[in-house]
Amino acid sequence: MDDQDIGPIVRLLGPLLGTLEALEFIARHLRPAGLVAALHAVGAPDGDLRETRAGMAPWPRALAGVGAALDTAADGARDAFAALRSAAGGDELRGAFAALRGAPQALEALYPLAGVLAPVNRFFLDPAHRVDEDRARRFLAPPKHPHTGVLPMGDGRGGCWMYGPEDIDAHTPLPLVVALHGGAMLAETWS
Repeated sequence: MDDQDIGPIVRLLGPLLGTLEALEFIARHLRPAGLVAALHAVGAPDGDLRETRAGMAPWPRALAGVGAALDTAADGARDAFAALRSAAGGDELRGAFAALRGAPQALEALYPLAGVLAPVNRFFLDPAHRVDEDRARRFLAPPKHPHTGVLPMGDGRGGCWMYGPEDIDAHTPLPLVVALHGGAMLAETWS
């Protein structure tokens, strides 16, 4: 890949990652009747994202896959911000939760690029580890084991997703974190 190929990627990544960080901030600090204040605190990073996308030429054929992932992530982040602004002043909390659904979809589209683009790689690291060059290098390297990364387990309503760190060391024990969401689904599955 030459500089001409990566130029559009570099131009888009800054505004995209900034917009996703702002969405993360809002999600972490959202409280009832606090959406307007949260939006004020982060400003309008999606404006830079919109401007950057508007000025971009179509992705070259060699970057079609990367471009599609970046476009999907950018659209999801931009749409989430638009929906957040629409929710401000109305039923803020319910509207904000609905709007923030776009963020995980944007992250899902972006995550496969963490193994090939260093800025995306660092974005997906815990903020405390983003300055750890060795950790970032290990995370950017090809996985040591085939059963790492984001893995689907089952499909449809009874399925779930599992994540195994790509730089996992088989000899180092790791904690198991389980996040449950939507007890109604479990009740339907078990009935």
